[in-house]
Amino acid sequence: MQRSTIATLTLIALLLTACGGPTGTAVPPNAPQGVIVVSGPGVVDVSWQHDGRDVTSFAVQRRTVEAGDGAATLSAFETLTEVDAAARSYRDETVVLGAGYEYTVSARGAAGTSSPTAQAALPVSAACATMDDVVTVLDPQLAAGIAAELDLASNTITCAHVGAITQLVVEGVGVTSLAGLQYATNLTRLRLNDNAISLLWPLAGLTSIDHLQVAGNDIADVTPIAGLTAMRVLMLSDNPIASLEVVRAFHALQYLGAARTLITDIGVLADKGDVIYVWLNEAEGITDFSPLATLTGLEVLLVGGTSFDDGDVAMVASMPKLTRLQVWATSVSDLSPLAGLDLRFELDVGATAVTDLSPIHHMTSLQQIRLYWLGLSEADLAFLADFEQLALVNLHGNELTSLSPLVAHASLGDGVAIDVSLNRLDLDDVQVQDDIATLESRGVVLTYEPQRSD
Repeated sequence: MQRSTIATLTLIALLLTACGGPTGTAVPPNAPQGVIVVSGPGVVDVSWQHDGRDVTSFAVQRRTVEAGDGAATLSAFETLTEVDAAARSYRDETVVLGAGYEYTVSARGAAGTSSPTAQAALPVSAACATMDDVVTVLDPQLAAGIAAELDLASNTITCAHVGAITQLVVEGVGVTSLAGLQYATNLTRLRLNDNAISLLWPLAGLTSIDHLQVAGNDIADVTPIAGLTAMRVLMLSDNPIASLEVVRAFHALQYLGAARTLITDIGVLADKGDVIYVWLNEAEGITDFSPLATLTGLEVLLVGGTSFDDGDVAMVASMPKLTRLQVWATSVSDLSPLAGLDLRFELDVGATAVTDLSPIHHMTSLQQIRLYWLGLSEADLAFLADFEQLALVNLHGNELTSLSPLVAHASLGDGVAIDVSLNRLDLDDVQVQDDIATLESRGVVLTYEPQRSD
């Protein structure tokens, strides 16, 4: 082949490549931006933005958000329609009232290319067209709970029914989906503890809710409730939640439960001066409790089974309203910062390295005291003689060989629960048997078996 022919073919190849010919790769259009979904009466409106370059059409896709078998179930995205390049919106009229949907939009190019998809932030569902519209409540247990709350004869639930609910309790029955509850716009109190819920999207628009309990579920993402800024009571314990960022805008928050979660940072609580109840037991990822120092109005602090230590106890001294404190199984060894407090309900310092109980001798109004696994002997219990309001005494796992301090305590009577199991009592000893009989004759609920033999 002559040199001029080779040069010509090379030039043609370069031109084809530059023009996106057979040896080149077509560039897809830019992805749409700002996808927004808005519910309307029996419809969902989808809108988006795009610069219009290199686009021949837009594909709108949808999938259904449901729940089943205790976990979120998402159907595959399916193309609803293709609209022309000038379109920037689409109305979906094929929705089922009560179901939730996620939408994506992608741009199509002339060469059959497609941009990355852009997805709306949260699922959405259609609004009621009339109050007589029947709402699809996907979970039968939730439907039964709604029907019971409204005293309905059947589980056929309309928009009017759901809209009339102001409070709802459906606990421990295996609810997996909240779909249908998004129409309960007057709901203020909702308790869904101990179910199998994983998705909270139906609650996103229920801004009247100020009391929400969803402890004991499968919830990892609480961002759908970020807009519920009237929240006063929020119970999230026993869920795989890793962040409390959602409470940042909850300026009315008073009660927070996040025990046995995956959270590591409680910094968002630092400016929550109205909080009076914090439950963080066994939230083992937390290493910095200093944000609690600003909560001087705290009445209840439950931090057992965490890394709470003596330095953290020091800040408790600035919480004069405290009535309940649990620091069990922590690194606490010094209770002296508590000397200026007067707890009136509960103190739990069990399974710690505490050896000196004198800082709490003045807390004679306590109703519950838990001093288990502290190596206590009978002499260490003498101070309890002045505690006349006790309803519960837990002395499990200590070194007691006699029940005499408890028998001598005349206020330990009808209904008082006392646990002295796993001590060193000789249950064959006549005096021990007599003391057990004396306490039980007063109405004490006494747990004394088994005992330690080591």
